[in-house]
Amino acid sequence: SKAGFVKVLSNQKILAAGAANFLNSMLYTALVTFFPLYGLHVGLDESSVGFAFTMRGISSTVIRFPTGVLSKTVGVLRLMTVGIVMSALAYLIIASFSSFIVVSILLGIMGIAYGIYYTAGNSFATEESPSEVRGAAMGVYSTFSNVSGVISPLILGIIADRIGLEGVFQFSGALTLVGLTIVLALGRRGSSGKHVI
Repeated sequence: SKAGFVKVLSNQKILAAGAANFLNSMLYTALVTFFPLYGLHVGLDESSVGFAFTMRGISSTVIRFPTGVLSKTVGVLRLMTVGIVMSALAYLIIASFSSFIVVSILLGIMGIAYGIYYTAGNSFATEESPSEVRGAAMGVYSTFSNVSGVISPLILGIIADRIGLEGVFQFSGALTLVGLTIVLALGRRGSSGKHVI
């Protein structure tokens, strides 16, 4: 209903989760769209690029169960923050390396960070959604990611054209760290004004 949708949009914690999802989706877009080009640019062959993505996928999968267990004691917002910061830092430095081993390790770290964020982010959005509008809240949460998936390739493509492939990763990482301050400002306070981290 319209009232339920308005209630979701007035929930700062849901907006925080959505903003985080937007940033995480932008990082993902930067990786899957531009890393293959970057890898070939620095001398990695197709099999090396594929192996690096495999490392990311394995590490992302493996970390999800421990993240779910930790969320009960550490807190999902803290874990979301850890995941996004890890990702952003890895993106900021990856363009400084061309070694197959180092790049593969960094993609493994990105996978761990993504797995932590993905698990904690979904938990956060679910926990902070009133039961009567949970479906709408999850829809809003996902919409942020979808919007990012639509506009990020265009923005990052312009960045790549202007300052090169390396700039795509640096821009994504830096913008994510800046955006994280907004996420924390919204996510740390609920309607009651109490801090959650």
